[in-house]
This record gives sequence, C-alpha cells and structure tokens, in this order.
Amino acid sequence: MDSQSGRAQQKIDFVNMKKYTIVLLFVLINFSCNRTKGQSNLISCNSVAELINSQDINLIDVRTPDEFQSGHIVGAQNIDFYDPNFQKKINQLDKSIPIVLYCRSGKRSARCAAKISDDGFKIIYDLEGGIVEWTLAGHEIIN
Repeated sequence: MDSQSGRAQQKIDFVNMKKYTIVLLFVLINFSCNRTKGQSNLISCNSVAELINSQDINLIDVRTPDEFQSGHIVGAQNIDFYDPNFQKKINQLDKSIPIVLYCRSGKRSARCAAKISDDGFKIIYDLEGGIVEWTLAGHEIIN
C-alpha cells in the first residue's frame, strides 16, 4: 500500500507541477506581449494645426522626396518611408517630443507608426487622411 500511495502522490505532484508550469508560461507570454510601447493615435487636421502652433513636435512627412517637393505642411521634415535608411533617420529624432506622421492619404503613415511603435517614441500621432485631407480642410501647404 505504501508504494501505491507514494506513486499516487507522485502523480498528483506531477499534475500540479504541469498546472503551475502552464500558468507560469501564460503569465510570461502575457507580460512579453504587453511591454510598453509608443501609442499611435489618429489625429485630425485641426488638432495637428493646434499642435503645430502650441508645442514642439516632430512633424514628419513620410512620402518620397518628389512628393514632398510637390507640396508639404509648413515645418515638416521629409523622411521617406521607402528609404533604406528610414529606421536610422527616424531614430535620430528626439523621442521625448511627440511625433506627427503623415503621407498622402494615411496608409504609409499608419504603417510607419506601427513600425516605430517599439522604438521608444513616447507619443505617436498619425494624421488622419494625410495631406489630401489637410488640403481639403483648407490648411496651408508650401512647395
């Protein structure tokens, strides 16, 4: 009887150890997936105009240089999303200052925001509708 009860106790201990291991793995996976990263927020044209006038921001046009030359928001810096050195250039910016990204219609800037969300930027804004929406709203662009 003693050997049978000993085996039964070992079996119970083994099952409990498996349960604890599964719980531990779940906790570890949950923490690794929820690490702190920059939050990307869609922002309206009017809100971007207010930000430009009220605080220090990194205003980044992620379109190609030709697109940038055809017209861009006053004060914008061009960092081409398709440039092989994009990541290096974007990471040279001050990450403590909010970054506002825009492109033509919002697709590239959304991809850019997702791409840089792990790079330490505290606040990431994505101009909703891009420069198309900006100009439709009557805001100024320069060549």
